[in-house]
Amino acid sequence: MGYRDLRWRTKPRRRKRRGGTPGGGHGRLALLLGLVAVCVLALARHLENRGVRGTLPVSDYIEEESLAQEIQGILDEAGGTYGVYVRIVQTGEEVGIRCRDEFFAASCYKLPLVLMLYEEAQAGEIDLSEKVAYSPEDRETGTGIVIGYKYGSQFSLRELANLAVVKSDNVAANMLLRHLGKERFIEYQKRVGASVIPENVNHSSPADMGLFAERLLEFASRHAALGRELLDYFLQAEFKDRIPAMLPDTVKVANKIGTWPGTVNDVGIVMYGEVEYVLAVMSRDVPSTEGAANTIAMISSKIYDHIRTRATIAERGAAERG
Repeated sequence: MGYRDLRWRTKPRRRKRRGGTPGGGHGRLALLLGLVAVCVLALARHLENRGVRGTLPVSDYIEEESLAQEIQGILDEAGGTYGVYVRIVQTGEEVGIRCRDEFFAASCYKLPLVLMLYEEAQAGEIDLSEKVAYSPEDRETGTGIVIGYKYGSQFSLRELANLAVVKSDNVAANMLLRHLGKERFIEYQKRVGASVIPENVNHSSPADMGLFAERLLEFASRHAALGRELLDYFLQAEFKDRIPAMLPDTVKVANKIGTWPGTVNDVGIVMYGEVEYVLAVMSRDVPSTEGAANTIAMISSKIYDHIRTRATIAERGAAERG
């Protein structure tokens, strides 16, 4: 904020007008309009401070420095390197630790992949009932069930999207990527604003994963049929040992994990009451998958507790103010 040099100035003398008080009716009208403006401004500020969707004042869900220190305390005890990004959807508050660093995305890339598919289906450019045949070039070991089918077996794009998310099916994701085209997928990520572009390797950043997650939530809110269908895939995802693991059962989490030797990731949308926030945690050089999954769960729990505590304080304050 800038500083203005205010100087005292001598007010010029006014000549008294004949016929009464200087300014007359015009002065009283100006005073009345001024009072109305003050009241309108006060009302606007009051409504703004109630937040978009609740009683919590805008920009009060997170105390950035405090939360960053709490997260860092967990990371200091963990092996390997982590990047963390959290953003409150309603207010835009965010905290990041190495959130724009590049990490191997592993299966987290399936989030923007199926999001691209469904956005194109919503635009009428793709028919989700179209069939794709399982080819030898799609084969990849790891999670999923399609690998157990014979080559030539056909699956609809909708079925492949469901499997790629719910079961983190590697073959299903490869079939989608082949159908959509790798170059088109890269261009899609550029177009939506990603800063880390996987030109030759499957890399991303926590901030970019948060961007995709928030875009998914927005897509679901705008398009009731396809949007809700896609969001439900992530809510039904079978791997819940990270972001959702230490949260209450009443908290909904739509998430997508990623696992590779030395890499344990998770990106999700956490829905707590009237609050929705995206959280992405990515890692490298972690000594154990189980330990890293527990670290992500602890970070998620710490963020949830921080937001819940501040929300409760704000709600009590609002109730006391009447």
